[in-house]
Amino acid sequence: MKINKIQILIPGGGFYGGLESLHQFVYMANSLGVKITCVYIPTQSIIGKNISFKKNINLKNYKIKIDRKIDDTKNVCLVVPETFTGYIRAIRKAKISIWWLSVDNYIDKIKSENQQNLRNYLVLLANFSRKFFFSIINLNHYNKSLSLKEIKNKKIIHLCQSYYSYEFLKKKKLKNLLMLKDFIQSRNRKKFKKKIDIILNSNKGQKYNDLFTKEYNEIFKIEKLKNMSLKQTQKKLNQSRFFIDFGHHPGRDRIPREAVSQGSKILIKKEGAAKNKFDVNIDDNYKFTEYDLDNEMKILEFLTINKILDNNWYNVKAYSKKINNDKMEMKKQIKQFI
Repeated sequence: MKINKIQILIPGGGFYGGLESLHQFVYMANSLGVKITCVYIPTQSIIGKNISFKKNINLKNYKIKIDRKIDDTKNVCLVVPETFTGYIRAIRKAKISIWWLSVDNYIDKIKSENQQNLRNYLVLLANFSRKFFFSIINLNHYNKSLSLKEIKNKKIIHLCQSYYSYEFLKKKKLKNLLMLKDFIQSRNRKKFKKKIDIILNSNKGQKYNDLFTKEYNEIFKIEKLKNMSLKQTQKKLNQSRFFIDFGHHPGRDRIPREAVSQGSKILIKKEGAAKNKFDVNIDDNYKFTEYDLDNEMKILEFLTINKILDNNWYNVKAYSKKINNDKMEMKKQIKQFI
């Protein structure tokens, strides 16, 4: 079957790493001369309330073409992010591809949907007319994620943003697997004075962030990334000597890569995609498994014995080179997909 056009579904509202990745896909494929557009899908609550998509200022550099609706015809390939696989149920003719930006977010959504469904149905039944109730149940059917068994039974090309995702899908015996990375956009090349010792990722591992700050705020100057624009985040990372992430890594997370790109050294929890060197290419000595008392002392030992204030602490050149090469890799992988 000849594919004349690619459409990518992009969820509306907010700004996060996966949203930028989806825009990068459209932008990069378009630069290769591919006929590709995106469809912004409004986020809908169980009672049908629409939250309209507002393009985030962080994405203004991506010149992309937008369609108002899904083109479900046989010569179209529809690319769906892994947390919106429910839309696949409505597709009858178009070829389907899922971009697995995060395996963990998909699994978490499945669990959340299973827990909420019964409660939501009871609320609807108690508060709305029979006709409206069944119309919303029908809507929820298309919002509900496909199970792995349903996905396996369909002809789908699977794009994997991380080696972690690739290995997971391979173990589940899914076929037609291709790698498709994203990249860190070079927006800030200015070098700022290193006046912050440690930056913590406030989006994840809040409990451990608070514990670490309480223990070491008199030894190091510690700040958190919180409620910042992308430009502000990059400036903070550029000003810091060290970035610590106590959270789980559902894919090739952007913030650690941003930190390395901004000249900050990193220490991260060895979970998810951070377990392998394909996704996070730093020495295992700088990945910790748990944050208990023993590892807490190890972290302090890392930061003092290895002289965090010394710019020669450890080398992230190999990881930095890999990050800088991601854009070219993505272009090659899009060509392979096409």
